Amino acid sequence: MRELMTDGLREFLKPLRKFLGAYDLLDCQGQSIAFAQLPEQMCLAAISYEGRTVGYVRAAAPDACDAYASSITSYLKAHKLQRETASLQSRLIEEIRVRTELEEALKFMELKALQSQVNPHFLFNTLATIAGVALLEGAPETNGLLLALARLLRYSLRMIGQSVSLQEELNNVSDYLSIQGARFGDRIKVEICVDEAARDAQIPVLTLQPLVENAIIHGLESLEEGSLTLTARKEAGSIVVVVSDSGVGIPAQRLSDIEKAVLNSTGRGHTTGIGIGNVRKRLQHFFGTDTVCQLHSTPGEGTRVKLVLPYVK
Repeated sequence: MRELMTDGLREFLKPLRKFLGAYDLLDCQGQSIAFAQLPEQMCLAAISYEGRTVGYVRAAAPDACDAYASSITSYLKAHKLQRETASLQSRLIEEIRVRTELEEALKFMELKALQSQVNPHFLFNTLATIAGVALLEGAPETNGLLLALARLLRYSLRMIGQSVSLQEELNNVSDYLSIQGARFGDRIKVEICVDEAARDAQIPVLTLQPLVENAIIHGLESLEEGSLTLTARKEAGSIVVVVSDSGVGIPAQRLSDIEKAVLNSTGRGHTTGIGIGNVRKRLQHFFGTDTVCQLHSTPGEGTRVKLVLPYVK
């Protein structure tokens, strides 16, 4: 009862003395909390709160005790409801603030995407022309790389709030890996394992490629050899995606800084300008709060990013 005796409760109880006479409040140990000390032979009535006895009222008559106890119980219930309402309003305000920030971030990214669309058809047509020349000159590998680059650029210019199937994301990752394969050769072994049941799941555009790019640029680029694994599976109502590498790993302090940047949605990727923080924020905007984005790393062993997303077709 002591922890519940606020100034508001004191002010609420004072007028009752005019109608019900003198009374005292006791805690569960029988110690006086407020108001006048009264003889111990006075009547007692229990005060209940959230299903438990939190104290007692001591007064001259049973009716007065019951009236005081009932008044205090009613006040505590009303005060609890008021606090819960205030807490709910606070959560709603916070959710509105977060959603507003997400919408502003999306608008900014959409603007950046629009700014990058300077004569895109000219760029794609030029790449296709060069690819055709390469094929005529007997360079099919160069032709394939140019076409992969054209598809990669076209895909990166999609509206950032758009959703695509997991299969479309995998196709984009394959184009990115084709280009990086020409650069690194056999130094990086890539394994992609995806359940057929997961391929039609809808996710935000450019979710996987930034994670794969981080693994290559930050984890594997400086090594003589290494491996990258991308897995996706359907588990009940969720899609679990894991991107892991056997790279240099991340020191503890640097990992802490990255996690802070992820929470603040800062940091940029190399190819698309979309970092892991932005990926996390767009996933929350697309799916709500029902998403998991975990980052684990051990120096000298590698890094692992795990996404758990609601399955949406």
